[in-house]
Amino acid sequence: MLKTKFILVLLLAFGTLNALTLNDALQHSIAKDPQIKEKEDRYKEIFYDVKIAKSGYLPQVDLLSNSLLYNSTTTKAGEQSYDYEVMFKENIFNGFGDISKHKLELSKYESAYYTVKELVNSFSLSVITSYLNVLREQEMLAIQQSSIDNHENILKKIQRKYNVGMGTQLELRLSKTSLSLAKINYFEQKNSLTQAKILFEKYMDEEVDMQTLSYPNKNVVVPDSFSNALKIALKSHPSMLISKLNKQMTEHELTYTKKDLYPSLDFKTNYYGGENGIYNNLKDYYEVSLELSYNLYSGGKDLDSSGKIRQKVSQKSDLIQKSKLDITHKLRSQFDAFLMLRDKIGLLDEYVKFKELTLESYYAQFSIGKAKLRDILDTTESLYTAKKMRLNGKVDLLILKYNILEAMGQLPIIEYEKKIVKKVIVTKPKEVKKEIKKEVKAIKVEELSTSCYSVGATKLNIREKKDTSSKILGSYKFGDVVCSEEMDDIWIKSDLGWVSKTYLKYIKESDK
Repeated sequence: MLKTKFILVLLLAFGTLNALTLNDALQHSIAKDPQIKEKEDRYKEIFYDVKIAKSGYLPQVDLLSNSLLYNSTTTKAGEQSYDYEVMFKENIFNGFGDISKHKLELSKYESAYYTVKELVNSFSLSVITSYLNVLREQEMLAIQQSSIDNHENILKKIQRKYNVGMGTQLELRLSKTSLSLAKINYFEQKNSLTQAKILFEKYMDEEVDMQTLSYPNKNVVVPDSFSNALKIALKSHPSMLISKLNKQMTEHELTYTKKDLYPSLDFKTNYYGGENGIYNNLKDYYEVSLELSYNLYSGGKDLDSSGKIRQKVSQKSDLIQKSKLDITHKLRSQFDAFLMLRDKIGLLDEYVKFKELTLESYYAQFSIGKAKLRDILDTTESLYTAKKMRLNGKVDLLILKYNILEAMGQLPIIEYEKKIVKKVIVTKPKEVKKEIKKEVKAIKVEELSTSCYSVGATKLNIREKKDTSSKILGSYKFGDVVCSEEMDDIWIKSDLGWVSKTYLKYIKESDK
């Protein structure tokens, strides 16, 4: 007996070690997806464009060397000579061209980062939905198997009743018919599970043992109101940030185009050296100069180019508004569906409970001949239909929560986000910093059930470290919802930084 228990414990432990959690599935599928890989490569490629643009701030140094082998007028037989020139050139002013070019490439780089994040955000939702659908279909299959077991039990009772002459052939046939229908539904449900598994394995790019899947923590936290959710979405959704960065890119492009309307000023130093002074018949001397160049007329193309880009700036502003409307509409749709389904779940629980009580009553009435077998069979079928409806509702509610997070641009991107953030090793200009919020720390899907608090102060500072003298990164307003990733007795770390617990009120589960 002890040996059997020991083996069972080992098997359970082995199953846990080999479990494929939702977090594991996301990590694996993201690493395998070719579209994400393509966007990653583009992101890394633009990094070098930033470095190239940054080189415009640095001076240019050239070496020009001349080795004279023979000159019929000056060179004696067998005589050779050499001369060289070293030139140092530093641009002092070029119409803000280098600055705007660097900012342009930085904006492209940030936009490429959020493009990757946007793709991973939507891709993660597809993987999560597929993962949960496999679990749903597995539970559906278990419900249908339970239905078969119940119908087989009814058939056995009717068969015994019929064998002793107390039942009718009609009751026997009705029982067999209901059992056959339950078995047909089982195979249909089994096919649904197979299709769900195939889709999930497409994301995983390998075969998956369905028994290793498990539900994540179902208490996924979403904002308590649409307005709070929208505030977060409009501040940090990747598509919104991409739209803003695209406008910045166009503005920097406009500044870069205008550089030709200004003069260009260079500081230049030349050093000449050698044996015979071929350069100006002198040797070992240097020159220091300032070079000014200014285009007086180019057919008006500079002004036309600027006008064209101004039009593009206006278009980008319109696209920011479009992104805002798209995010608002999508989030509103998901949030309304979530609220309605959340209220419906309680009714489904009640419905299943009453169906079970009704079935018990029919059994009692049937045993004394006051109810028909048809009543029991119909109620049994509707009970299992109700259980399926309830399961669908609960899984759909969980998926809707992830849809809300995706519509907010807050769907967890696990360790993947850390990987790409490490690539950002250039200093962002102040203009970019103002537009781009601090990156959300990578978290696991299973950790979404973290505690949430309501801000009780008019303004609550967000700090870089848990210290009142630490740098202020931003602030929360009264009523904002803050969800913790880690905490101690005094401080809570939210997705934007550290905040003091003194001005926070814990949101109870019943209030969420």
